Amino acid sequence: MRLRRWDLVCSAVALAAGSAALVVAGAGASGCGGCALAYCSSGVSITVDWPSSYAELQSAQVTMCRNTTCLTVELSKLDQTPSIGVLAQAFSSFANPQMMVTVHAAADGNLWLGAGWAESGDSPFSEGDVFTLIVVDASGNTVISETETVSAYQILRPNGPDCVPICQQASFDLRSPN
Repeated sequence: MRLRRWDLVCSAVALAAGSAALVVAGAGASGCGGCALAYCSSGVSITVDWPSSYAELQSAQVTMCRNTTCLTVELSKLDQTPSIGVLAQAFSSFANPQMMVTVHAAADGNLWLGAGWAESGDSPFSEGDVFTLIVVDASGNTVISETETVSAYQILRPNGPDCVPICQQASFDLRSPN
C-alpha cells in the first residue's frame, strides 16, 4: 500500500498534537479523517482588579495554585508597560503546568491582571478543582487573595465531536463592574 503525502502529514500532526501547541494555518475545514487540524489548550483563568499603581505591581509576586500545586511569577519580569490595547505579560516557565500573568490598562487608567493556569495531557482537570490566586507586595503583605472552585469545565472540541484535542476551560472574572 502506498501512502499519500497527506496521510504522512496527518500521522505527523497526530503525533505532535499530543505534546505541543500546534496550529496548522490554511488546513481548510477538514484535515485527517474528516477532522480539522486546530489546537486548543486546557486552562483556567482568574481576572482581578489591581488596587494600586503599576510601580507597586512591578514589585509584587503572583502565586496561583491548583489544589495543592502552586506556581509563582515575579512581576518584575513583566515584558513591557501596559497601556490601552497593549498588555504586559510574564510566565512561570514553559514546563507543564504553566502559569502566565497578564496586566491590562483600562481606559480610565486603572489596571487589572489575569492569571492563567495551563496544563497539557488528556483531560487534566477535574470538577471540584480549587484554584487560588494570591498577590503579595514587596513588603510581604497579601494584596489579593481569591479562591474559586470549578463546578464544571467548558469542554472544547475545535475539530469536531469525534476528534482530538479535547480541552477543558474555566474562567473567573472577579473585576468590579464599571
